[in-house]
Amino acid sequence: MSGIEFMRWLGLAGVSLVLSACMLGGQPSPVTIMAPNVSMPAEFEVEAVDWSLQVQRPVADQMRDSERVLVRRTPSRLQVYPGAAWLDSTPEMLQSLIIRAMTDSQRFDGIGRGGGLRARYRLVTEIRHFEAVDDGSDDLGVDLVIQAGLVHQRSSRQVAGHTFRHSARSQGKGIGPLIETWEGVLNEFLFDLTVWVVEQGAQADAELEQRLEDDERRRWRDRDDR
Repeated sequence: MSGIEFMRWLGLAGVSLVLSACMLGGQPSPVTIMAPNVSMPAEFEVEAVDWSLQVQRPVADQMRDSERVLVRRTPSRLQVYPGAAWLDSTPEMLQSLIIRAMTDSQRFDGIGRGGGLRARYRLVTEIRHFEAVDDGSDDLGVDLVIQAGLVHQRSSRQVAGHTFRHSARSQGKGIGPLIETWEGVLNEFLFDLTVWVVEQGAQADAELEQRLEDDERRRWRDRDDR
């Protein structure tokens, strides 16, 4: 977390503590920092690839581009889950989780945020939903919807796109069950995303190789015709 982001987080936590103190007669409520722990399975059904991947920071709207833990009570109303905050802003945290998961998968030649990394493909994502859902029952739902695109770096052409949708129900409305449910949802998403990137990148490579072979045949045919 950068210095600016850390100060922004402190400001958010400070506001929460001040509001809690005002409501409870000067007795501030602690803020629980939610840091999902994710892990990848030891075995994958997809083969490793020989190229690197650049993972861009996910795009998000202003409400989701923060450390706030959100709860959706109606389709058009988002609220803040009290007494809790993510370890980092949602896009920054999700980017770090994607990089960690794909690195642990050992299916890529290299994974990074960009900069000095020479990558064949770039992963772009947009956060559509990343919140708990309170429908009035005794537990909470968790709703994650991420739009992903795989872009060929050299041509800047998107070779694949997919919308990932994952949801689950927690065992109650407390922070403990909520974190556990988020970890399960994120593990499923990261596994599916990793497999999808490997498969789509390999397919794009095969199609590119086929086009190059077809172009070479056409050149030789044109040469023979002359």
